[in-house]
Amino acid sequence: MAQTQSLVGQIISHYQILEKLGGGGMGIVYKAEDVRLHRLVALKFLPEELAEDQQALARFQREAQSASALNHPNICTIHDIGQENGRAFIAMEFLDGMTLKHLIERRALKTDEVLDFGTDIADALDAAHTKGIIHRDIKPANIFITHRGHAKILDFGLAKATGTNPRDEADVNGLTMDAKEEFLTSPGAAVGTIAYMSPEQVRGEKLDSRTDLFSFGVVLYEMATGKRPFAGTTSGVIFDAILNRAPTPPVKLNPGMPPRLEEIINKALEKDREIRCQTAAELRADLKRLKRDTTSAQSGQHVSAVTTRQAAAGKRRWMWLAIFGSIAAVLVAALGLRYWWSAEPSKPLNAWKETQITHNSSEGTLVMGNAISPDGKYIAFVDGGGLHMSLADSGETHDIPEPAEIRDRLRSVSWFPDGQRLILESSSDNEGDILWLSSIFGGVPQKLQTNSFSGVAATDSSIAFISGKGHEIWVSGPNGENPRKVLASNSDTYCAVTWSPLSRRLAYAMKKVGTELGGSLATVTVDGKAPTIVYSSDSMRCGDATPLVWMHDGRVIFEQDEPPPSYSANLWAIRMDPRTGRASGQPEKLTSWYGFVPWYLSASRDGNRLALTKARDWYDVYLAELQDRGTHTGVPKRLSLGENFDLPYAWSRDNKSIIFSSDRNQRFQIFRQQIDQNSAELLVSGANDLSLDNPTVSADGAWVLYWSFSRAARSAGDPFSVMRVPISGGAPDTVLNGTFSLRVGMFCPVATTAVCAFSKGENDGMVFYSLDPLRGLGKELGRTKIEDGDDLNLAIAPDGGRLALSSPEQLPEKIRIIDLAKRTENDIQLPKGVMIYSLAWAADGKFLLASVPLASGYKVMQVGLDGSTHILWDGGKHELLNVVPSPNGRYIAFGQRTLENNVWLLDSQ
Repeated sequence: MAQTQSLVGQIISHYQILEKLGGGGMGIVYKAEDVRLHRLVALKFLPEELAEDQQALARFQREAQSASALNHPNICTIHDIGQENGRAFIAMEFLDGMTLKHLIERRALKTDEVLDFGTDIADALDAAHTKGIIHRDIKPANIFITHRGHAKILDFGLAKATGTNPRDEADVNGLTMDAKEEFLTSPGAAVGTIAYMSPEQVRGEKLDSRTDLFSFGVVLYEMATGKRPFAGTTSGVIFDAILNRAPTPPVKLNPGMPPRLEEIINKALEKDREIRCQTAAELRADLKRLKRDTTSAQSGQHVSAVTTRQAAAGKRRWMWLAIFGSIAAVLVAALGLRYWWSAEPSKPLNAWKETQITHNSSEGTLVMGNAISPDGKYIAFVDGGGLHMSLADSGETHDIPEPAEIRDRLRSVSWFPDGQRLILESSSDNEGDILWLSSIFGGVPQKLQTNSFSGVAATDSSIAFISGKGHEIWVSGPNGENPRKVLASNSDTYCAVTWSPLSRRLAYAMKKVGTELGGSLATVTVDGKAPTIVYSSDSMRCGDATPLVWMHDGRVIFEQDEPPPSYSANLWAIRMDPRTGRASGQPEKLTSWYGFVPWYLSASRDGNRLALTKARDWYDVYLAELQDRGTHTGVPKRLSLGENFDLPYAWSRDNKSIIFSSDRNQRFQIFRQQIDQNSAELLVSGANDLSLDNPTVSADGAWVLYWSFSRAARSAGDPFSVMRVPISGGAPDTVLNGTFSLRVGMFCPVATTAVCAFSKGENDGMVFYSLDPLRGLGKELGRTKIEDGDDLNLAIAPDGGRLALSSPEQLPEKIRIIDLAKRTENDIQLPKGVMIYSLAWAADGKFLLASVPLASGYKVMQVGLDGSTHILWDGGKHELLNVVPSPNGRYIAFGQRTLENNVWLLDSQ
């Protein structure tokens, strides 16, 4: 703001403004000089727009009063408070350094730093609590680390005096009103941080000093691991984690941290404040004691080493004997290790020969699990037709007879080391996934385990498998006997497991409960000891059919997604010692596929051959003409060509062309195609590092509006721009900028007198604003209460007066109609089993069009405003998305998915 900038160089009271340091929603901070005392200070001004806000002013004054009452080296000193030209300011100690938030930046600090900073913070909290003041907003952004390495607590704007007894209860929780802070209550709303709140703050209970201790525990956790203990993209997810979920044990994220530090952190993070650490002084003592013991241990090791060298000097004969003996032992071990690692040299998989084993088309039966035999000669695979065996070299395939109850429900297969038996996995209605032991020669299979999956045999024929709805890893004997639990976690979901070449350890893929993106690769001994996370990534895939194998040469091969919008994944490998389970080096990318996702993975005993399922899918734009007064469609015509992700979003107002997005150039761009033509024209390309998506045509038909975002954008909080380009083509311009959330949307009606709408989440609901292609966001049109979710479908009526909203999770078997003029809403009840994939208004506004998955296949369905339904087109097993009617109501366009997956052999010979 211009007035704010002009303060630089001015004298306010007896302070000369030197430069602006920064600012947020509750204050703008300047570096200044006290012209009377000739010292540097920081001046914090209440923003002009809040100068008349009595609540903000009270908070601002409370910050000064609370902090000024605390004379402590680890609390930022307040020198003065005043007003100048109606603007309140605080003069405080000028600090040189950075906030703890910027110091951490998602990396773990050294243990010494955690202990030193933690001791400073605990000491400051003890001083505040002794004075009867609780901070209520302890977080890394409110902790400053000076260049001398001392921590100071900032911002007592939410502090609350509780009386002389620090355990006296204060009033209900407050939230930091900081628009720059992360983890907002809802995307796009300027409200406070949530990730550092105590359970009692979340529940809105009265608070005492122990709420600061919980928040301090969250900060300690983040300092020690580089990650927050309670993470999520929405307030609901974070609240649930704070109240009900145990965080990942810190030592799993930072194996090098002292176990006692984890105990201290856990002590502070107790959800029940009655059994939580009770005072900051207690935490300070724990941290200082650990610091002392850690330092003493290091000193003791140094003294011990010196003493040993002195003693050895007096016993040289024994030393030389010991040295020679050690050398001999090391040589023997080195030779053995060299033999082990050199027995099978590493081969770059992207140089191996690839051979397609099965050739099922998109119209045929889809292949699911597969596995190569230990000798590399056979590949067993399962599909909807049962279990089959294929010769790897010739492709000749034979069926393996299995009972009907298994044959029709098979999902995956793996081999026993004898090359004659198989572990099969099938689904069931009552017992979940079932593991079976079967012979390649047929016969009656033996049931091994129920409610279990990912069964794999070791070289000694022991079986490892996942159970407990994905929360447990077990090991049993070859016939399922003597099962014993290896690992269990309610906060982790295990996706796949594999044996080490020596059959002494297991490697497994896992992800956090409730997360969509990312996963971790970890190892553990067969007796459940020393679980170690060796690699984590937001790109690591962890779900059904996750590929995972521990090769004979020591590499563990796993899968990672490519950056959006490729919808591809490739194989990666990381070398691990099969005895210790620890990684050596960084992961290496092994394949360079585009448009494929690998499923399942197995290796021959010598590691020369791999088998896997390569799956790929794409969407095409189809055009169908409505017939017999719109009661059904003719046979749809495929409009787009190629095997890309092509999805329609809008029509030109003359009904002659369709606007769609496509990744045909390995990033999403906007295309236009005449319905009587066979090829599309590129409407807007964008920069190479950007993807363009979700186009819509403005109400007057003059503009195409679309999203523009970084190709690396993956989640809520990533920036985007809404752009416009003339419908006839031309240079794009920016309409507005923002950050992604699951509920951000943009849609335009076909009536030329109506306005486009823009939706975004605010607090506990969704708010709709008018959107002008030239002027950006306008007035509020309406709002509705609905939680965040990625399954929301929105559509605007042709006249712009009504909105339709569906959500399979939050509005099951319902569609919500919002009348923007009357500010009313009502929910339409749908028939049982109807779940909306995409939603649009018919051209006349009298009913809705939806893509719906049913047990009998995917349908384009007409939905009346009374909840009645009528099928317009049956897509069979092909998924249908984005039904878009033409403005004149004559046609509909939609996206149709094609899926293919086949078994492939990767051969080094």
